[in-house]
Amino acid sequence: MRFLEKQFIIAFTVVLMAGVFLTLQYLPTVRKAKAYKVENLRLVTENSHAHAQLDELPTIFELIAKAKEDVGDYDAKIPHGRSHGAFLQQIANIMQKHELKELVIQPGSEVKMSKFSRIPILIRCNGKMSQIFKFFKSLESFDRIIKIEDVSFKNSEDYNGQMSLEMKANIFYRVKQ
Repeated sequence: MRFLEKQFIIAFTVVLMAGVFLTLQYLPTVRKAKAYKVENLRLVTENSHAHAQLDELPTIFELIAKAKEDVGDYDAKIPHGRSHGAFLQQIANIMQKHELKELVIQPGSEVKMSKFSRIPILIRCNGKMSQIFKFFKSLESFDRIIKIEDVSFKNSEDYNGQMSLEMKANIFYRVKQ
């Protein structure tokens, strides 16, 4: 029986060592290998995505150049400090130049933001459609950025070709820091 006990102890030791090896060495290594394969696949996917985006860069640079050309000197179109009184007078002069009538240019309460502040403006006037569109064309070439948010037109009650315009716009200025 002694021989069987030795064989049993040897077999038990071999099985125990194999179990310890599987548990402590082999299985963690297999898990790490699977994790590395998943990470490698993720990196290969990200790399191919980055190459695709890299191929788009020349097009993006062209679009940026065109946008800069279209916008011009954007920073110059947002003045430092309020100076909205002069702006409102310029708007009134343009409206008078295009012979618009019953002019109302009413600034609202200033809205402060981090780098810029915004002043809402309500503009109302009456005139022919051609005069109103000439006014808009003049605003297009204005030296200050104007964000027009809401525009409404109404025919006069006697349909004589006169229209009334009501427009909500915003002007901006840089906050002094």
